[in-house]
Amino acid sequence: ESTTADFAGDVTAAVEYLKTRSNIDPSKIGLMGHSEGGIVAPLVASKTGGIAFIVLMAGTGVKGIDIIKEQSKLIMKAENATDKDIEGYIMMIDLIYETLQKDGDIKDLEKQLEENVEASFDKMTPEEKKTIKDKDAYIKETAQTTIKQFSSKWMRNFLNYDPAPPLTKVTCPVLVLFGEKDLQVPPKQNQKFIEDALRTGGKNDFTVKVFPNANH
Repeated sequence: ESTTADFAGDVTAAVEYLKTRSNIDPSKIGLMGHSEGGIVAPLVASKTGGIAFIVLMAGTGVKGIDIIKEQSKLIMKAENATDKDIEGYIMMIDLIYETLQKDGDIKDLEKQLEENVEASFDKMTPEEKKTIKDKDAYIKETAQTTIKQFSSKWMRNFLNYDPAPPLTKVTCPVLVLFGEKDLQVPPKQNQKFIEDALRTGGKNDFTVKVFPNANH
């Protein structure tokens, strides 16, 4: 049930604790966050004074819904899914997101989700099908897992969260790191938006590096 904002609160509390210690120089406390941590660090730095620097490893620059859709496309493509399968899955995500935006209950989509899972099962290779003992149970469990995942408080918050506004308010030096082979937070989708947000806030003291052979 915890959200990104809750995690930011935890980090803020940790920073405030470090400032009370006599063996810590309060002017040199920095934050390094990976993945969702790369969202948390700018959020904390934008609200907490005295952060010396932040390092964002595979941090995002666009809304969560866009991250989920792009990573789904890239991962499915890496797993040799067909364009039609990818298109179908993205349509399902769009349908779920639209339902959530209207404060609807995605449990109402259960039957449609099951139909999508069954269609995917039917396209599996014989070897893949052998790993599934009970087709009906697999279909129902997969649909239920999807519903549970997208119904969580964290996911609802993440889908709508825009990391750009906090980035515009960051005043400390920033190091942004990406892996070129990252399928979960692809640099091609996020790098420009992070740079634009930092520049919008008048920030020039930042460095961006993309590692050619690194993943997430």
